Amino acid sequence: MKHIKIITLVLIILAGIFLTTLQINSYAINSKPESTQTITLNSQKEAFDYLPQYLAGQEIIQSLPKNTAIDLKFFDFVNGKRVWLREYSLENGKILEQKMESPEIIISLHSKYLAGLYQEDFCAVLKNANTNGDLGFETDLSTASLLWKFKSIIKYKECII
Repeated sequence: MKHIKIITLVLIILAGIFLTTLQINSYAINSKPESTQTITLNSQKEAFDYLPQYLAGQEIIQSLPKNTAIDLKFFDFVNGKRVWLREYSLENGKILEQKMESPEIIISLHSKYLAGLYQEDFCAVLKNANTNGDLGFETDLSTASLLWKFKSIIKYKECII
């Protein structure tokens, strides 16, 4: 019994050290650099239509836990007001154009970066959007819950945090 208490205490201390070294920004998210895939699309509609196929090929998306519910929303500004253009659900390894009922994470991205996804690597586009304040990240999960749930993508921590 004494050994279990010691092991538990050591694990709690290690988890505390790990959690205090990480800072999760609840407003922005980036992704690890992916290989560049150059695709020429003639319209925003084509870019949106190809997006599920493109995202499915990204390593960070493939690394997501299977029981994940993420909503990816694209927006633009019209007359100074945010207008939502398209919404995609990333759930159980599938990417569908639909609104999710209760996502664990909502990621919003300005549509002006859509074409860049196909010209630059995934991480570069998201980092650029983050720098310009055009990338949003919302969740009701605690930091500990996020770390536990998404431990499979912790190798991308420099892009997520």
